[in-house]
Amino acid sequence: MDVELFFDPLKKRYYASRCSCAYLVSIISTILVVTIPFLMCNSSAIGGVWLKHDSYTEKPNVEFSHKIMIELQSISPNNETLSEIFFSTVGSWSALRSGSSRAADVRFRHIDDDLDGIMDQFTLSVMVPLFEQERIQSIKAVLFLRCSFHKNAKIEAESIAYMNHDSSLPGTSFATRGDLIFRQTAPLVLSDSLSSLYADEPLVGDGATSFSTRSTSIDTILQKYSNREFVADYKERFSFWGKSGFDKTSTNDAFNFTLTMDINEQQIDFVPTLPDMLKDFWIKYLSLFLLVDYLLRKILCFIFSHQMVETIVVTA
Repeated sequence: MDVELFFDPLKKRYYASRCSCAYLVSIISTILVVTIPFLMCNSSAIGGVWLKHDSYTEKPNVEFSHKIMIELQSISPNNETLSEIFFSTVGSWSALRSGSSRAADVRFRHIDDDLDGIMDQFTLSVMVPLFEQERIQSIKAVLFLRCSFHKNAKIEAESIAYMNHDSSLPGTSFATRGDLIFRQTAPLVLSDSLSSLYADEPLVGDGATSFSTRSTSIDTILQKYSNREFVADYKERFSFWGKSGFDKTSTNDAFNFTLTMDINEQQIDFVPTLPDMLKDFWIKYLSLFLLVDYLLRKILCFIFSHQMVETIVVTA
């Protein structure tokens, strides 16, 4: 019994004059195989011909700037008057509020679980001493950080983590845990050198040494910070308010503020470079071109093999 050792497919060639309908069909198919993939790339489903923005993930390098600002609201035992208690690790800020400023015990810790040199978690504990019969009903706290990215987007900027809580029931402690989230309203423009964002726009003060009571207000800092396009925000997952109750005879020596902040990989949106745009366009166009070319070849094979347009067939 004989077995097949090799096969050579039969090839048919179709010939026609340049003034024939068959030649016109061939020209139209050539135009379609080039233009259809381009038009498909331009559709919204594909994302357009050119890549306008791209993204990647990177864990930010976060450094504690050793600057803290805390505003506590204390209520009198008869629930009639409110007073402010202010604490800051910056002496010039505390001096502006000498009437309400307090010293406090501050402890913090950097945690690097994977030992890659980048902080994975930051914990902070602040113990603010209280006078007799002072009862805390609300807290506002701002933690100043330095965040930087070095992988693709080489940027660094001053950032803050803001926490607040209000309660109708006085408390002796406030604990919060959350994540540091990078937020941007526009894609970043990549550069080869490290760019320091908002270096000439400090969050506190209007110059190198110019400060005022208003400039050290947490509300003023938040207003400035909210106008920035690229910021890192603290997003709280859960919190706990330690209640002391309305017992006017109870004594609380201090108010304890505790923060646990996790730092994870962030998504960074950026404007792609020209090589990135060309590479993305070529991948999209080539994949669609192969599909369209295959389908049009099948259509032409059907048209010419059934002599729907007149041609001369040569078998080779």
